[in-house]
Amino acid sequence: MLRRTKWMVLGVAVLLAVYGVTTGVVAPPSDAVVTGFAGVWMHGTGVRIEYPERLSKTQYRAFHARIEGNANTSNWLHFPITTPVVGAFFMFREEEPRGTQYRRYRLEKVFVSFRSGSIDARVTNVHVYDGSTRIAAFDNLNLFGEQPMKEFVLPGSPEVVQGICISLGVEFGASGQRWMELQSVGADFYFQETLPKLGQLF
Repeated sequence: MLRRTKWMVLGVAVLLAVYGVTTGVVAPPSDAVVTGFAGVWMHGTGVRIEYPERLSKTQYRAFHARIEGNANTSNWLHFPITTPVVGAFFMFREEEPRGTQYRRYRLEKVFVSFRSGSIDARVTNVHVYDGSTRIAAFDNLNLFGEQPMKEFVLPGSPEVVQGICISLGVEFGASGQRWMELQSVGADFYFQETLPKLGQLF
């Protein structure tokens, strides 16, 4: 009997502890900031080449897509990113109906990871599109050699409406090594909502 009582007391204590943690989660303090974040990456083998006839070689491997450009040509390489558009959180404001609220994600920054054989295989532009709308353009670049994680911060962190595409403008010179190995591209999305007055769920 004593052993059974001890187990009952222990069980009640566990339930109270779980209940306490649960109520703490669903009723955060009044200065809480609800956030959502998503980092999305695409492997380099997913590249879409705008002018494939301007390349002398294209090779897809497990660890990169390797391209070699014809002399004195330019091209565009497109990477469509799987895009989180709307994020959800639960609203506890007393002056508003309780329930799930939605916010559009904002695109904070994009990343490019590649390497090239020489300055004769370089990235000159990074453009970012939301559907058919260009929301950022980074021009007059001169990126070549080892570029393991090149970051581009979008001015104003625009809200995302449709799907994101990261487009690289590339140029190939007359001499040198005109190859480029495309490893991956990525994007950081977030939303943020301050909850100044919170009611209790229970």
